[in-house]
Amino acid sequence: MSTVYGPVGHYVNVTGIAECITERLAETTAGIPNRVCIYPGGVAWDSCECGMLALTTTRIAPSSTFPPVAPEVIIDCGIPYLVATLEITMLRCIPQGDGKRPPTCVQLGAATQIQYEDAFAVWQGTLCCLRLMRHAGFVQEFSMGVQTFTGPQGMCGGSVLTVDLGYLGPCCD
Repeated sequence: MSTVYGPVGHYVNVTGIAECITERLAETTAGIPNRVCIYPGGVAWDSCECGMLALTTTRIAPSSTFPPVAPEVIIDCGIPYLVATLEITMLRCIPQGDGKRPPTCVQLGAATQIQYEDAFAVWQGTLCCLRLMRHAGFVQEFSMGVQTFTGPQGMCGGSVLTVDLGYLGPCCD
């Protein structure tokens, strides 16, 4: 079975990845966050609401290889791949202290444990989901990138996982 990239197919895949991740987050200490969204661009952290899973496609680029080596300009038809880069952001509230004192080490340690559980749930949910999608022919290839811890920014902190989804490139008639 071959995959063909299209806007509807990609959106369905991203939504499926979000569902796989929420299944894993349901098993964590903090559970599923209140806000689970597919974003049409940059993720606004001001909507963190003490828990947010956000998925956004940051770029789509043609490539003659997967994983892509470098950005390419394709001037002929029949590119082998379109590669969609997806960022998966998982945020939770970070203790702020009381205004006079910083948060205690115990508070920070508890927040860190939740952050690690969340990061593992995002990684595992994404990997397992993408393996199933590749087997079913929804994506041709995938590549898991780096998961970076971020924050605190405002009252939120968490991690961002980067994933490349490889679709067969479109052909011209």
